[in-house]
Amino acid sequence: MSFQPLSRPVRMIYRAAQILLTCDVSDLMILDLDDIQLRKLLPDGCELFRMTPDLLREHATNPELGLNPLMAYRLLFGRDVCIGIRNAEGLLGYAWFALGSIEAENNRGAKPATGTAISFPAQMAFMYNVFILPKYRGQGLYAAMVAYAFVELNEFGVRQILVTTDWANNFGLKACYAMGFRRIGRMIRFGVGQAVLGWYPRAARRLGVRCGNWVNRKLPTPAYHVMTQPKLA
Repeated sequence: MSFQPLSRPVRMIYRAAQILLTCDVSDLMILDLDDIQLRKLLPDGCELFRMTPDLLREHATNPELGLNPLMAYRLLFGRDVCIGIRNAEGLLGYAWFALGSIEAENNRGAKPATGTAISFPAQMAFMYNVFILPKYRGQGLYAAMVAYAFVELNEFGVRQILVTTDWANNFGLKACYAMGFRRIGRMIRFGVGQAVLGWYPRAARRLGVRCGNWVNRKLPTPAYHVMTQPKLA
């Protein structure tokens, strides 16, 4: 499926609905290891690496990066993998990959009530909380982190990566399609206040991916798993 950008009038109506109501429409996408496409080389001097708890706490002192130091616990427990990219100036960006399941608070739109928990098979990881410093966007760092994630996730047997992207985020969707992601289906959360209904793609269930009320809850969600609002790449 080729990328079809959402028109500006539709995006404006959607954003207005998000302000007035509890509304989130996202595309659930998947990338197979064999399908990844790298169109750009890393800029000179850039290095990919796997984040450690100590490095995370160190970089969390820079407010520009939006890192929550409490997320180090996810790395300590082996529940998540965080891929970073840096140069001589410091950390340029990062991407988180959850194993087994992702909590609703870490997969949400503008309002907390739109959060959707997702569980998935062992050969999959869920990418979330992706951030790249503004001056380095559009230079292939996003795709490079995803490609390197497969290397680090190999020890867990991961061969597919899931991600949800707001259907009005033309930049994010274009980047995903360019990397080789394909759309599984569309997720819709709609309601008023905290009263929200969800519609999830049936195709996801055929892949063993469970959303919302259908989630396989394998692990508890300690309070320290809650993070600040994700930053868009």
